[in-house]
Amino acid sequence: MSSLASQASLIIATADLKVVQFVTQAMRTADLEAAASAKPPTSSTSASDRPAAVYSSSCSQPPPTIAPPPVIHLPPVIAPRIAYHPLLIRPCLDAICYTSVPCEPSHSAPSPIQPPWKLLPWQWPPTPAIRVKIIVRPPDNIPSDLYKGSV
Repeated sequence: MSSLASQASLIIATADLKVVQFVTQAMRTADLEAAASAKPPTSSTSASDRPAAVYSSSCSQPPPTIAPPPVIHLPPVIAPRIAYHPLLIRPCLDAICYTSVPCEPSHSAPSPIQPPWKLLPWQWPPTPAIRVKIIVRPPDNIPSDLYKGSV
């Protein structure tokens, strides 16, 4: 049985090798034909046989140059400064004649809470000490795997 299998694999390998040889030979033939047809035309060929894009008269002109756009420098425009005249907008209060006595501003009662900028840091009331909770023994709901060997 094994000799039959080895003979079959040998036949398949030989067929694969022949296919690869045929493909490479076809590629070589196509390359040689393409190289033969790509040779420059000789003087015996007429102008009508030549491609128009390659042998047109526009090839003799130099390529266009790309220049920066023109820059126009305008003189600066200096506008006058806008002046704010409060006397022209709002009339003078001295010219107004008061017919009644102006009201005195009412003073409100002082707040019982002092603003923070009036209380100096050494006058602040002492803060109570922070209490830290200390666990004497671990709670019962923790798995016993974490506390193996503890009593």
